[in-house]
Amino acid sequence: MTSFLHRLRDGIALRVVEYLLRGLIATLRFEIIDEGGIIAHPPAGPLLFTAWHNRLLILGPVYRHVFPGRPICVLVSQSRDGELLTRILARFGIETARGSTSKQGSGAIREVLRRIKAGNDSGITPDGPRGPRGIVKPGIIQAARISGAPIVTLAYTLGWKKELRSWDRFQIPLPFSTCRFVWGAPIPIPADITPEEIDAWCLRIAEKLGE
Repeated sequence: MTSFLHRLRDGIALRVVEYLLRGLIATLRFEIIDEGGIIAHPPAGPLLFTAWHNRLLILGPVYRHVFPGRPICVLVSQSRDGELLTRILARFGIETARGSTSKQGSGAIREVLRRIKAGNDSGITPDGPRGPRGIVKPGIIQAARISGAPIVTLAYTLGWKKELRSWDRFQIPLPFSTCRFVWGAPIPIPADITPEEIDAWCLRIAEKLGE
């Protein structure tokens, strides 16, 4: 009985979080910039989406609104926060692979690559799950190189927001804020790049994501 009550409580809490998040997003005033035309004309092949860790809150619901039937698998950390994010994303029909872009997360990266090969989009935060903030790690470049899926940067700025005192200064939009949301043009990563070129690609992706 206790286990059932815990599951019931958790289920109700998640539903409340989902409704609050949907309600918050409904108040935002979006300015959408579709640099590569992927919203207007979604490509048939898989895409590898990326955004800074501190912008995660609204990305799942916005993606699902733009692409209601498109499958995606997002890389999420194995932390307690990652577990909560996994359960919230599931409410929006978004699947996850648990791990990181580090060596310890190689199993999760393999799962992401498997999903891309099956035709699914994927999502990776290049500075997660522990930072440093605003630094693109090479794991996303390697994932794009191996899979052949082009990287699409998701960058947005908020007129009004609350920044938490976390390592990434996690951003929470305030109701009725403006949100200038830039969907970048797909960036293909060559399969034969050298280790030195990987660093250059990391800097290029960071520049596209902005601050």
